[in-house]
Amino acid sequence: MQRVFDVALRVTWPSLFPEFIALVPASSAFAAVVFVMQSCGLSVVAHATASICDGSLVYRAFGVKIPCEGERFHS
Repeated sequence: MQRVFDVALRVTWPSLFPEFIALVPASSAFAAVVFVMQSCGLSVVAHATASICDGSLVYRAFGVKIPCEGERFHS
């Protein structure tokens, strides 16, 4: 089920205002964050927030990194 998420990305933390904001239909909060990051050409952000527009869910994450094509995470 798709919901509309209000996504805010901060490249540096702490910062008073997010550098990128968007309203995104997505199946999950993390999917919304990843979509906005990819749309803005970002692979790393210091802080991401995604909330459902009715306020029923707020997702916050620090140090979000999505792999570039062909890159693998090392554990």
